[in-house]
Order: sequence, then structure tokens, then C-alpha cells
Amino acid sequence: AITALAASDGRVAIGDADGVLCLRRGDDGALLQCVAAHDHPVAALAVDGERLISRGDDARAWHLPDLARGVGVDRIGVQWAGGEVVVDGAAVDLVADGHRSRVIEMAGPVHGVAVSPDGRLAVAAWITQLDQPSIVLIAPPGPPRPRDRMGR
Repeated sequence: AITALAASDGRVAIGDADGVLCLRRGDDGALLQCVAAHDHPVAALAVDGERLISRGDDARAWHLPDLARGVGVDRIGVQWAGGEVVVDGAAVDLVADGHRSRVIEMAGPVHGVAVSPDGRLAVAAWITQLDQPSIVLIAPPGPPRPRDRMGR
């Protein structure tokens, strides 16, 4: 069963319940490479430049596009809005200038984080109830917007 997804540069990374990580071409789904990545299910994937970060029983960095193993990593995260996005279970935090702030907390575990070219952050989580979203797009944090007279 598929447990995590991430996409970048015309490729789709797929993690499964057996700990296998596969890379497919996005336009036709052709299989490019698979590796036995973890001893446990792949819990999350994130693309950070030319690295694919996977989290299972540990976190590992894989070089794209050949999935050659890079170095072990302490956490899964990507660069965004002047900091690093860090997945912590059902939460997504932004670490910048030594400060950690919560960006969003989902109803279920976050299984993928991707930063779009225009700077919007896509956060994916499993649906636990029909009224809870599985994918949320978040604008990067910035200065507070001025409010109108009605407080909006």
C-alpha cells in the first residue's frame, strides 16, 4: 500500500508500507528506480533541491534522480520562507533564525511536504474524517496585513 508521495521536476516519489521507495516519471508513470529504503513503512517524503528525504524508522536523504543513498538526516524538512520546514507527526513547523513556529497542525499524520515554485507550501495528510482536508496550501508567513474597520 502507498503510504507517502512527493513530486518534483516531472518525477513522482512513492513510499510504501514495506519501506520501499520508488521513483516514477510523472508524465507516463514509467518506473525509474526502486530501493529498499527502510525496515518500516515510509511515513513521509519531501523533496529538497536534488535530495529526496524519506522518513520511516529513521530519516534518510537520497540523491535525485538515481536514488543513490546520501547521508542520514535528523529530520525531514525542506527550505521555505527563509527557514526550514520540519514535519513533526501531524504538525508542520518553520524553523528560522533559531526560532521554531507552528505553521499548521493537521488531523492526521503529515505524509508529504512540497514547496511550489511560487512559494506556496503544500502539506498532505491522510483524511481521518470527510470534513477534514487531506491537502492544504499555505501562503508563506509575512508581515501582518492591515485590518479594516470591521477587524477583518
